[in-house]
Amino acid sequence: MRTASYAPALSAALAERLATPEAARRLMPQGSDPATWIHSLSHGAAGIALLHAERARAELDSWATFHQWARALTTGLTSGHGLYAGVAAVAHVLATAAHAHPAMYRSALTTLDSHISSDTTARTHMVHDRIDQQIPSDSAEWDLVSGLTGLIRHLLRRAPGDPAIKEALGCLIRVVQPIRHQGAVLPGWWSDRDPHRGYSKEWAGGHGNFGLAHGAASILAILALATLHDIEMPGQQDAAARLYEWYQRWQQPSPAGPWWPQYINVAELADGQLHQPQPGRPSWCYGTPGIARALQLAGRAFDMPDAGSLATAATRATFAPQSPAAPLTDLSLCHGYAGTLHTARQLGEPADNLLTATLNQLNEEPDLAADALLSAGPQLMEGATGVALALLSYTTDPDLTSTWDTFLLLS
Repeated sequence: MRTASYAPALSAALAERLATPEAARRLMPQGSDPATWIHSLSHGAAGIALLHAERARAELDSWATFHQWARALTTGLTSGHGLYAGVAAVAHVLATAAHAHPAMYRSALTTLDSHISSDTTARTHMVHDRIDQQIPSDSAEWDLVSGLTGLIRHLLRRAPGDPAIKEALGCLIRVVQPIRHQGAVLPGWWSDRDPHRGYSKEWAGGHGNFGLAHGAASILAILALATLHDIEMPGQQDAAARLYEWYQRWQQPSPAGPWWPQYINVAELADGQLHQPQPGRPSWCYGTPGIARALQLAGRAFDMPDAGSLATAATRATFAPQSPAAPLTDLSLCHGYAGTLHTARQLGEPADNLLTATLNQLNEEPDLAADALLSAGPQLMEGATGVALALLSYTTDPDLTSTWDTFLLLS
């Protein structure tokens, strides 16, 4: 395959099939809620609109196609769903277009940013109240997808002077502090639910999540990114150091180098021993690559060379030929080849082998590949759109200057 021509051809084939929200809606996966689909970044129209924005930015398509998507996205908006749904999801998409043309959607973004700021402040107060009661968290309070971390990332991008950022950072600093609950001392980010945000006997006592999407790595990354934006609250560096110590403590050895589990249960926390013998998939969402990027950012932001060294060792271990990690099993941006490829690029890791592995999963004819990808759905995080964006970024944005991917918390 000729990568330089294949990726734009694949994105063109998908963009043609997803030219309008109506066309995309017909390809919604079964079980999708039509009422929330339009404003979903991960599973719906908002995520698909990013592909059209990136194609326009790369001058592979006109902005007219994106504008019709924008009109659909700004209808019937609701707030309160974190970065990946509702107001913040739509704002992320419009901000991506505005990054290419600053005057674009200025009025709409001003209104949306105000809503997001208010939502961030309201959520901050709720988390403070929960901590005051020393109750374990629901990770959706503070994680990237649904919580404060994702909202802060949007405000850093759009309104770095917004007071809501510092208020929320102060709250996350408290989240990092241990809590006492029913006689036990737990990490402040410990969730009282199972990894699927439910309650089950298997996960009685809750879990600690290590990943970038829903775990402690998201807090570490946003503390670092705020510092790199010259925004810092008292205790911010200490909180980052506490999180680094957590990852240092729980790193697991392998012949290739260190790795981390996706999560641990209360028994593992109590005895300090991991029951998982091998690393999971090297994915963006839960895997070692996403964690390594958070450590890398922390090393840069807080002058923590040991964190940077640990990130480097984990990155090399992840992509080493002798890596013990479980194999990737799909192409998705969330937990497959596309996300791992893009994460590797942000880590500064040579990604040619990953690119080849990704392309080897696709039909050599872009039209046939597009049809095959769409059979699993058009969505951004687990479907065709995310694969197309990762490949398009590889070929049209070698220096990673576009901001379409800030919702991944890699930059």
